[in-house]
Amino acid sequence: MKHLQPKTLRVYLAILTCPRFSQRGLMAVLNRHCSVSIGMVNEVVNDLVRKRLVERAGKGALNTVFSENNVLSIGLRGGYVVSDVVGLLNLISLFRRMAELRMFTRKIRAAKGDVISELAKKDAVLCLGSAMEMYSNHFRAEEMSFYAPRVESIKDMIMEAPEGNTRVSCYRSDYTRDTGKNPDIFRDNLFAGRIRKVALTTKVQTVIDMYCDGKGAYAAPLLEELWGVVV
Repeated sequence: MKHLQPKTLRVYLAILTCPRFSQRGLMAVLNRHCSVSIGMVNEVVNDLVRKRLVERAGKGALNTVFSENNVLSIGLRGGYVVSDVVGLLNLISLFRRMAELRMFTRKIRAAKGDVISELAKKDAVLCLGSAMEMYSNHFRAEEMSFYAPRVESIKDMIMEAPEGNTRVSCYRSDYTRDTGKNPDIFRDNLFAGRIRKVALTTKVQTVIDMYCDGKGAYAAPLLEELWGVVV
């Protein structure tokens, strides 16, 4: 299966986070944690326009980059708007599979709260259903899912735990080719934030992951909250 380039995936994340945008506005956000050229942003945006997932906005459209913790608040004159959010999510899911990012899964004997506390010590970020559960009172995850900046140290901890009924799955980030640079994406508030001191993927990243895991329907509450899309 053809995979998305890490920087292309970052551009998609920024566009979904800021559905009314200018290309230079995207660069201002993206270049805080990675180097993205205006040529690359232009290529990605034009491709989405051709696919009718993005369209040009009227002159003077105000662009606001939002995040769960309100760190980003940039008023820019934008020239584009995402016209088909679900179409863009489906496009990403065609080239990105969470199953391919899963590093290991194991059932251990431990309370969920204790697992979260131990993962926090390793700078892990809850994702998929574990993140969705934090955002919705009506969703219950089947397993503990998380991204790990340093997989081996967490794997050792999980493998040493006694076997039990709590299923734990560890995923790697695909936002960079160099795994040594993964901690950078973990500090990017387009990718991760915190709720009650627990690190977890942002609402936008959570929706992306759910779609890439074939569970987009469960993210319906976030689609309506973030983009006003009812599915």
